[in-house]
Amino acid sequence: MKSSCKKNGSPREKRARFHLFWEAFCYRPWFFVLYVIRALLMAVLPFSGILAVKLLVDELSGGRDIEKMVRIAIVYCIAAFVLNGGIAVIRLLGDRWSDSFNRYFDRLLCEKCMLLDYEALESPELLGRVEKAKNGINASTGGIRGVTDTLLGMISDLLMVGGVVSIIAANTPWLLVIVLLPTLLCAVLAGKINKVNIAAQRKGSELQRIYRYIFTDLTEPRYAKDIQLYDAGGFIAGKTGDYKKEYVNGVLKKQAKDRSVPVLLSGLLDILYRMGGYIYLGVLLVMGALTLGNFTMLATSAQTMSEGVRGFITKLQTYAVQRELMRDYTDFMRMPLSQGGERQAQLDGEHTVEFCDVSFKYPRSDSYSLQHCSLTIKSGERLAIVGVNGAGKTTFIKLLCGLYAPTEGTILIDGIDIRDYDKRSLYELFSVVFQDFNVIAYEIGENIAIKSEPDEADRRHIFEIADTVNFSEKLRSLPKELDTVLFKIFDDNGVELSGGERQKLAIVRAIYKDAPIVILDEPTAALDPIAENEVYTNFDKLVGKKTAIYISHRMSSTRFCDRIVVFEDGAIVEIGSHDELMKNGGIYARMFSAQANFYN
Repeated sequence: MKSSCKKNGSPREKRARFHLFWEAFCYRPWFFVLYVIRALLMAVLPFSGILAVKLLVDELSGGRDIEKMVRIAIVYCIAAFVLNGGIAVIRLLGDRWSDSFNRYFDRLLCEKCMLLDYEALESPELLGRVEKAKNGINASTGGIRGVTDTLLGMISDLLMVGGVVSIIAANTPWLLVIVLLPTLLCAVLAGKINKVNIAAQRKGSELQRIYRYIFTDLTEPRYAKDIQLYDAGGFIAGKTGDYKKEYVNGVLKKQAKDRSVPVLLSGLLDILYRMGGYIYLGVLLVMGALTLGNFTMLATSAQTMSEGVRGFITKLQTYAVQRELMRDYTDFMRMPLSQGGERQAQLDGEHTVEFCDVSFKYPRSDSYSLQHCSLTIKSGERLAIVGVNGAGKTTFIKLLCGLYAPTEGTILIDGIDIRDYDKRSLYELFSVVFQDFNVIAYEIGENIAIKSEPDEADRRHIFEIADTVNFSEKLRSLPKELDTVLFKIFDDNGVELSGGERQKLAIVRAIYKDAPIVILDEPTAALDPIAENEVYTNFDKLVGKKTAIYISHRMSSTRFCDRIVVFEDGAIVEIGSHDELMKNGGIYARMFSAQANFYN
C-alpha cells in the first residue's frame, strides 16, 4: 500500500529530520494497524485458557455434566482457533512486510551514503558508522518488524498482566507478593544480562566490516588474478584468525563470563517463586479456602502473571538494546550533510575559474598536497595539466570540482567562491573522467545516460558520441547493443569490456552529460598511443566551445592545448604553450623529449 504521508524538502532535508517510526508508518501504515490488533489478540488468548480450565475442573469436581464440559471445550477450541488464526495470519503478513521494510530502509541508507561528502567517504570512522547503521537496522534488531514486535509485545504483556493481577487480587492478594518479588528480581538480573549483550553486539558490529572485506570484497573477480598469481589466498585467509581470536576469545568470552552469575541467580529465583506459589495455594486448597477450579485458575494466573512481567521486562530490556543499536541507524540518517551555499550555478554562458593562492592537505595528513597554487582558466580554453605521479594533478581537479574545500586560499567560479554554490548545482558544471573511474553492473545505456530505459533520442545521441571515439562499432556488436548488461553480477549473459573499452564508455558518458567544463584525468591510460591520438583529436572537435582540461602522462594531449600547466611537488612550476615551454627547456621540455625519444 502506498503511503499517504507527504513530506516537503530535499532528500538531504528529509534525512536531517529523519524519524524511523514515522518513516515506517508512512511506508506501510496497515502494518502497524494489524500489529496492534495482533497485540490485543495475544493479550486475550491466555484468558480463554485460564477460564476454560477453571470451568472444566469445577465441573469435574462438581456436577460432572459431560454435555456441559463438551460445550466448554468446544467454545474454548473455537475461541483459541480464532485468536491463534488471527495471530498467525498477521505474523505471515509481517514476515512478508519485514523483507519489504528491510529493503526500504536499506535503500534510504544507500541514498544517504551517496549524498555524503566525498571527503567523508574516505574516513575510516565514517565507514565504521555506516557498518553500524546497517547492523542496527537489520542484523541485530531484526529491523523495523523486530522493534515493532518488541514494542507491541510489551503492550500485550501489560494488558495480560493487568488482567491476571485483577483475578489474583480479587481472590488471594498475598499471592501477588509471593510471585512478584522474585519476578522483579529476575527482571533486574535480566537488565544486567542485556547490558552485557549490548556491549558484545556493538563490538561485534565494529569487527563485521573487517569480516565483510575479507569474505566478500576480496572474493570479487577483480582481485582473483593477483591473489592466485601471488598465492596470497593463505595469507589473506590467515588474517581472519586474528579477528576471530579477538571476537571469540575477547568479545564472546567476556560476554559469557559477565552473564554467568546473573543467569544462575535468575534460574534460582524462578524455582523459588514457583514453589512458593504452589505451596501457598496448596495450603489454601487444603484449608477449604479455595475450590479445585479456583486453585487451578490462580496457579495458572500466577504463572501467566510471572511470565507476563518477566516477558515485559525482558522485552523492555530487549527494546533498550534494539534502540541503542537502531540509534546507530537513526543518528547516521540525521547526520548533517554539507550542501555548500545557496547559490545555484548557471550552466549557460561563459565560465571562468580562478585558483587564488590555494593550498591543500588531506584530512589526517600533516603534509600539503598542493601549495600556493594560483591559476585562471578562461571559458572555452584548452588546458593541459602534466607532471609526474604524486605531483598534485588529481588533487587539483578534485578541488576544482568541489569534492574537497581548500585548506587555504580561495577557488572562484565566475567570481564567486566555490563554497557559496549549492554542491549539487556545482557538480552540474563538470563532466569528469577520473583515472580511477567506475562503470556499474547495469545496462550500457543506463551507464551512459544515468537513467533507466533511455529513449530513442538518448540512444541516437549516445551512438553519435560513440562514433567520435571509435566506440560505436563495439556497441553495435554487443548482443543487445545499449541494452547489454555489464558484468555477470546480475545477468549471466553480461559482458566484460576491456580496460580501453571501459575508458571509452566513460568518455562517452562525460560528453553525454553536456556540462560546460569537461575534464579528462588520465582517461586513455589503457589505450595504445594511436588510439589515444584518435580519441583526443575527435574529442577536441566534439567539445567545441566548452572548457576542456586534460591530464595525462603522455604528451599527445598537450600540443593542441592553448596552455600547459606543469605541476611538481604540489606546486605550479611552469605555464605556457607547447612551443613556449619547449623553448624554455624546463621540466616539460625534458618530459616531452624523453617520451619522444622513447617512441622514436
